[in-house]
Amino acid sequence: MNSNKNIVVYGSGFAALLISCNLVDKGHTVSLISPKKSIGGILNPLTIFEDQIDIGPQFMENLNFDEKNLLERYIDKDQYSDIGISYGSFYNGKYSSDFGIPDLSALSEAKKKDLLDANINFLKIDSADLTLKELLSLKYGSLSNDFIKLSEKFLVNDANNLASSNYNYLEFGGRIRIYNDEISNKLKKDPIKDKIIAASRKVISDNSFSLYPKKGPLGKLVESMLSYLIKNNAEIIKDNFLINTKDSCISLGNKKSRYDLLFIASDHLSFMEDREIYSLDRPCLFHYLKLDSKPKISHYYYMNYDLDMIHTRATNYFNYHNSPSDNKFICIEQPVRKIEIDKNITEAFQKKAISEYEDIFEQKLFIIDTKSVFTPKTFPLWKPNAINKITENLQKIISNNANIISLPIQASQRSDAIRFALDLDI
Repeated sequence: MNSNKNIVVYGSGFAALLISCNLVDKGHTVSLISPKKSIGGILNPLTIFEDQIDIGPQFMENLNFDEKNLLERYIDKDQYSDIGISYGSFYNGKYSSDFGIPDLSALSEAKKKDLLDANINFLKIDSADLTLKELLSLKYGSLSNDFIKLSEKFLVNDANNLASSNYNYLEFGGRIRIYNDEISNKLKKDPIKDKIIAASRKVISDNSFSLYPKKGPLGKLVESMLSYLIKNNAEIIKDNFLINTKDSCISLGNKKSRYDLLFIASDHLSFMEDREIYSLDRPCLFHYLKLDSKPKISHYYYMNYDLDMIHTRATNYFNYHNSPSDNKFICIEQPVRKIEIDKNITEAFQKKAISEYEDIFEQKLFIIDTKSVFTPKTFPLWKPNAINKITENLQKIISNNANIISLPIQASQRSDAIRFALDLDI
């Protein structure tokens, strides 16, 4: 066990929570300081129809055994279950029940080969300084125009104005589905092609876990981890900003607290002046529907890659969400341009999104109630070269303060935070 240190963790999301719990677990004295009024970020549910409902599909997905064990140190594991994973996708007029990425298996053999070759060449390229448009052009070759348009549908910003690192927010930024499972499995024996080719989970040996509260929503996870911190005498301070980090002291208003180590687990923009220079917002409308009967979709969620439709994803909560009531909900997501959303526009969008859903599944929904929630900022999108500039700024801060460390800037996924916590040696 390392000697006890007085550690400040700065952040408000899952990463800050997990790292705080991990440091307490190691015997350190921890202060979790959130720049926001709440802790947990997008894990926190919304109150809809007098019930607590997740913001889109939320669960701790694809945990390996070690990651699962780490998380279960800080929660009552009896209150959680492994719900597996279940998703689909709609692309080119066809619904796929095995993939959350576009199913490109209907392409001609010549186009499949061209796409595979493009991805092999893509692996050799350092994409760090590329725009998202340039990255997708290299990755998808002759299909790039459609996928650039898809990125703009999902991220509601011009792909030429976004850094390549934003592909982490796109389901189609990784492996591609171009062959059936039999051919895919043969190709995946090649380590290079394994990084490119996707195969369905049912034919892949998958020892992963997806944890979700037995009595949802996933905000229960936030409650569990906060309880762990409080039980272990961690200090939790909300709605404060780091004003000064000189001389190993953190200033919060008139209060100064000395620390041995400051851990930055925020979106890093808090340490930059004029955050608009470095990032763009991604607004979104969440259309919540209360139904009186189960819809056709059997998955937890599906992705919609139709360029003529406005919605990008729909979540079927009552397939995995154990609501205290008997209510049945779905949520249809629609990223929107940064415009003023008034009641009439929202109602028109909601009507169209519902119609699209019904067309995909050829099913009339029997809706008891609806509520659309506009969220102006879902996650920050990096502008070109922003990562380099923020990295340079952080390096200056850290070089002048040997006792400051930071979560990697590009650690955008929960899995990144979990892996980082597993390797943390303090």
